Amino acid sequence: MMSTKNSWWRRYLDFPLIWKLAIALLAGLIVGLIWGEDATVLEPFGEIFLRLLNMLVIPLIVATLIVGITSVTPQKLGRIGGKIFIYYLLSTCFAISIGLGLALLVNPGSGLSAPENATQEGEEAPPP
Repeated sequence: MMSTKNSWWRRYLDFPLIWKLAIALLAGLIVGLIWGEDATVLEPFGEIFLRLLNMLVIPLIVATLIVGITSVTPQKLGRIGGKIFIYYLLSTCFAISIGLGLALLVNPGSGLSAPENATQEGEEAPPP
């Protein structure tokens, strides 16, 4: 016979993840609308949650990469490395192109001027 605790936990686990996320999003929105700036008291819980995710995700990724690399022959590893390098170069060029294009389109900083009392002199570097 299943206890009450197991039955509600089983129902929770069987509930689709997308609905859990939607409910959490709505709950956060409602709390933010009701409490406003006072909702920042909940910030430590968010910080703890993000740190727990980092504690879990980073070792998982590193372990996955190590297992993946050790299970591949050196020839395949070289081929995969070459493909990754080309992908990295292409994605970097794409990102730079988007950034430069948007900067030329938006022209950030236009119309701004330095304050009247501003100087271009920097602080002296500390001695080595």
